Amino acid sequence: TYTIDTISNQTFPALTTGYTNGTQETKTLTIQNTGTGSLANVAVALSGTNAGDFDITQPPVTSLTSGDSTTFTVKAKDDLVAGTYTATVIVSADNLTPVMFTVTQIVSAVPTYTIDTISNQTFPALTTGYTNGTQETKTLTIANTGTGNLANVAVAVSGTNAGDFDITQPPVKSLTSG
Repeated sequence: TYTIDTISNQTFPALTTGYTNGTQETKTLTIQNTGTGSLANVAVALSGTNAGDFDITQPPVTSLTSGDSTTFTVKAKDDLVAGTYTATVIVSADNLTPVMFTVTQIVSAVPTYTIDTISNQTFPALTTGYTNGTQETKTLTIANTGTGNLANVAVAVSGTNAGDFDITQPPVKSLTSG
């Protein structure tokens, strides 16, 4: 018989657009001859829409007797833009029915960090000598409208009369996206 051990579909850890070239994972996969016959001309190839978005190496050993194994590597190429990339890996050899599995790399867009616009605030006029504590307090909402999570959220007042206003910090310091 001419068979190899099953190779499962491979999903690489997600990347973010602009990832540093060479930092994407390289998977080393094993081709194990599980049949009784020897395999000659063992090779691997990529096919499918995104085949050109992966690099694959050929096995260093191309003849496998029963029980022998060899390896090859596959990884996503450098500089991929945001998207999902899937290709089919085909393992072939003389007398072997080709064995196929998929490789998938997801590249996410760079997160954005934005909040809803908070409009300028005007307080009602106060009369000289007003009673402390009678001035209006405004509660404003900070809403994360970006795709990235915000951490260490803080607020400040600036300008000529900044010292004439009291401000409290938000009780929640982290805002999830959306």
